Amino acid sequence: MSFSDLKGQTRARGFLQRAVESGATAHALLFTGPPGVGKTTAAKALAKVINCTDPRDVDACGMCVSCRRFEGGNHPDFWMIVPDGTSIKIHQIREFNRQLGFPPAAGDWRVCVVKQAETMTEEAANSFLKALEEPPQGNIVILTASEPRDLLPTIVSRCRRVAFHPLSTEDVAGVLTARTGVDGDSAMVLAGMSGGSPGRAISMHEYGFLEKRVEWLENLHRTFEMPAEEIVALAQSLSDEEKKRARKRAADHDPFGLSAMLEVWEYWYRDLLVVKEGGAVGLLANPDFPVRLKNCAERFSVESLIEGIEVLDEARRDLMRMRNATLVLEHALLILKRSGGGAR
Repeated sequence: MSFSDLKGQTRARGFLQRAVESGATAHALLFTGPPGVGKTTAAKALAKVINCTDPRDVDACGMCVSCRRFEGGNHPDFWMIVPDGTSIKIHQIREFNRQLGFPPAAGDWRVCVVKQAETMTEEAANSFLKALEEPPQGNIVILTASEPRDLLPTIVSRCRRVAFHPLSTEDVAGVLTARTGVDGDSAMVLAGMSGGSPGRAISMHEYGFLEKRVEWLENLHRTFEMPAEEIVALAQSLSDEEKKRARKRAADHDPFGLSAMLEVWEYWYRDLLVVKEGGAVGLLANPDFPVRLKNCAERFSVESLIEGIEVLDEARRDLMRMRNATLVLEHALLILKRSGGGAR
């Protein structure tokens, strides 16, 4: 929980540290960017340093009473609001507004982080807006969201935006190895499929993503030999499995959903295109399967690979639009079979 823990976000870290150094931290900040790239880490680091009694090089000392409270997770002037189920509800914001009326309990500043602020219900968002219009002294509110356009424009206009970006594959792999001890080759594969998110890469490692990836690729390759009726049955089976998992999913970045499976397949098709066109090995998302990629690429045309990428991308978008998962999978798999039959 210090700025030194914030990897790969040089501009965001620099902006926050300059604000702390000048004493001009905005009362409302909006941290935007993909999940798992450091927004919450930055919020905690900011809260820690502005209440630190002996800051060093624009970072918290880690040893004063305030810092030790942060490390122990029991600092009275740091709050976190997270979705209650799928959304942040009005009762949460009403309690937030009520608490803002009291002065900070222990330090100079109270910091409240609203995670996934875009999930606020309309009623909650309107209530939250009132707190931003007349913020009490001694309070800093930090919202995190993937996209500012998912929030009310009136909320966005009252916040100072700080953008967080996907990390490089090398940076993600470095964070993953440091935090989990995973070997370098596996870390690079996970990092390459994480979308530049260390948080997602760590979750993928914890859930055994590499083993699941092999299963998904086997399913993909088997479909090229299946008759249409078996493909329909496979689509139904995968859809049913997703429904069971969704009911008990507990993690924000569970990597085993249907969208992740389609993403793995799309990465595979992109790798085949890279190999087909003679691209560098460093461009591959699946560098641990060089021979299989080479053999597969020989059995596809460039046109069929491009079509496959487009079909899989469209299927992922359809799932995000809550389209019927079974029909989405059936449609995608049947087109892939027709355009790339026999690939292994």
